Amino acid sequence: MAPDASLEQGGSSARVPSQDRLASAHRTVLDPRTPSGRPRVPMRRETEAAGRGGVVRTRELHALGLRDQDIRIAVGYGNLRRIRNGRYALPATDDRLLEAVRLGGRLACVSALAFHDDTSAPAVVHIEIPANVPAPAAARSAGARIHWTRHPSAGGVALVDRAAAAIQAAACRASLEG
Repeated sequence: MAPDASLEQGGSSARVPSQDRLASAHRTVLDPRTPSGRPRVPMRRETEAAGRGGVVRTRELHALGLRDQDIRIAVGYGNLRRIRNGRYALPATDDRLLEAVRLGGRLACVSALAFHDDTSAPAVVHIEIPANVPAPAAARSAGARIHWTRHPSAGGVALVDRAAAAIQAAACRASLEG
């Protein structure tokens, strides 16, 4: 009996030609998208990125098992946003964090305190940048207050932790007053 003979004879079992089955298996193995067309980014990876404030470095994505091609696909489908070279964010990441990373630093000082306390942000964004890095042009043109540091404060890729932000804010207010 020919592969499609059951259909010709009115049989109820529809057979998929073997070539279609191979093509389907090939797409499943090589195509990192789900049937809905979105890239496969396992929940564990999204959870890891969210635990880091929603902003991750390329090397952290590699450590989570994503290749450069997977990252490009995730960006193309909107599962990740490229903020700047080597920095990516989940789509729901707070705009204040994205702005700090786009400017080349991390949210710091009173801006970080406002973020941690969920209050309104100051008019001027405060960012922390390592002392050995020149001020990014974007930060200078945006009028950001830059906190240079020889030793990075505790925190994530996009945000210093609350204790470090409080120390920075006290020093910043003292320098502005005196």
